[in-house]
Amino acid sequence: MSMNRCATAACLALLCLLTACGPKEDKVAKRRAELKEKFNTEMAQAQEQLAVADSLLQAEEDRYGELKARADMAREQLKADADLLNAVTLSRLRRDSLQTQTELLDGRIRYLQEKLNKLEKGSGNAGERREKPAV
Repeated sequence: MSMNRCATAACLALLCLLTACGPKEDKVAKRRAELKEKFNTEMAQAQEQLAVADSLLQAEEDRYGELKARADMAREQLKADADLLNAVTLSRLRRDSLQTQTELLDGRIRYLQEKLNKLEKGSGNAGERREKPAV
């Protein structure tokens, strides 16, 4: 009786393994579809963030240009005060920060596009990390 139970348990375990594994191609296709959806979602979010950051950057560049022109004129007339110079410095810092943010988002979008192109071509695994070149 014990031998019969062991055989039954072994058959059930084998059946579970066979049905759980399934065809590899289906899993690969499913994973690629999930990655594609994930990359598309992330790209849409990055594009929205880039649009916002770009509009903020344009506004800050305009503000910085106006403040800098006022400060330069005030310097020529020897009437530049600390508040105006601090406003110019803070505006430049905000502009530089927004510029960095837009460059980062642009790089992220290019990276996601590269990954999507790899997925669509079907070459390699888009989720893999790139290997460092041997030195």
